[in-house]
Amino acid sequence: MALSKGMTDPTEETCKACHLGEKPEGHVAPKKAWNYAEFVKVIAHDDPTTN
Repeated sequence: MALSKGMTDPTEETCKACHLGEKPEGHVAPKKAWNYAEFVKVIAHDDPTTN
C-alpha cells in the first residue's frame, strides 16, 4: 500500500545519502556508527498483503 502511495523501497544507497552524508549544523551526533545491515532490520515492516 505505501509503495502505491509513492513511498520508495529503501536501498542501501538511498539510506547512505542521509545517514552518511553531510549533516546540517546542530544535527545530533549519532550514538554509534551507522551500519545498513543492522539498521535495515530495525525499519523492516511486515507486508500485510503477503502470508
